[in-house]
Amino acid sequence: MKTTSTLDDVELFTIVVAAGNFSEAGRRVGLTASSVARRISDLEAELGTVLLTRTTRRMGLTEAGTLFYARAARITSELVEAKAEVAGLDAEPRGKLRVSVSNSFGSRHVASVLGDLTIRYPGLSIDINLDDAYVDLVQTRTHVAIRLGRLPDSSLVATKLAPQRRVVVGSPAYFARRAIPQFPDDLAGHDCLVIRNCPARSWHFIDPKEGPRLYPVNGRVTANTGESLIAAALAGAGIAHLPTWQVYEHVRTGSLIPVLQPFYAGEETHGGIYAVRLASGAAPAKVKVFVQLLRERFGQPPFWDLIFDNGPRSAATAGLRLVT
Repeated sequence: MKTTSTLDDVELFTIVVAAGNFSEAGRRVGLTASSVARRISDLEAELGTVLLTRTTRRMGLTEAGTLFYARAARITSELVEAKAEVAGLDAEPRGKLRVSVSNSFGSRHVASVLGDLTIRYPGLSIDINLDDAYVDLVQTRTHVAIRLGRLPDSSLVATKLAPQRRVVVGSPAYFARRAIPQFPDDLAGHDCLVIRNCPARSWHFIDPKEGPRLYPVNGRVTANTGESLIAAALAGAGIAHLPTWQVYEHVRTGSLIPVLQPFYAGEETHGGIYAVRLASGAAPAKVKVFVQLLRERFGQPPFWDLIFDNGPRSAATAGLRLVT
């Protein structure tokens, strides 16, 4: 007599629940109804509880069966997905792709890629989680996360998608009434819009003699998101130090003007934009195509940096009245 259930028995139990009876479940897996009933009985005997109620007319889940089914369905789903990934690492991408990315970057630059991805690969479905917190890839069963900045040492496999740069911007209205900063030290006399968790209320720039260093800033507005600072900058409340991927559209239209370009710190300070995944062998096909599509879409250099590389209007060339 069998004393240990297998994953096949658990999977068969989920099929029985979906089919509604032993006969239909048996037809789906190529077994007789009696064989299916016997294996479910063996599973119940091992668990020491009844999972299914049986009458001549219907079958239903007991309370224990309901609890067991919730876990069993998830386990068998993951098993099917794992088998598909192992069997077809280089085959057509299929199954569910779970993605984690910060709210702002995800909304602006990742969500728009999903349409192309689903059109190219009809067997692929996508679950994207927009969250500014770093999620645990194991706990959340996330296949790939997009992370910005300098990556800490970890066991994750990282693929660089693009560099990250920051730019200081303010509105034409702000610079019409305030002196344009010529050097990072000039920031001490400006209303600087600051992210709440900004270390020591300071911004990184390149000192021609000392190299990268932090410059203290002050201001009356702090916020916990870059989007809030953009809105404040557009309203003329001050100047903000934000990633180029976040403000390039406003620079392109002239609603925000960049300053202090010669002193911007580079990637060694602000890090990059990366796709990270668990180090569990070769990347599944669905992860490969997603990461590759992001790299193609962003470009090298990324499209949001091109406007700065091509010389955006500075405050001095935007036709503003310079306050001295």
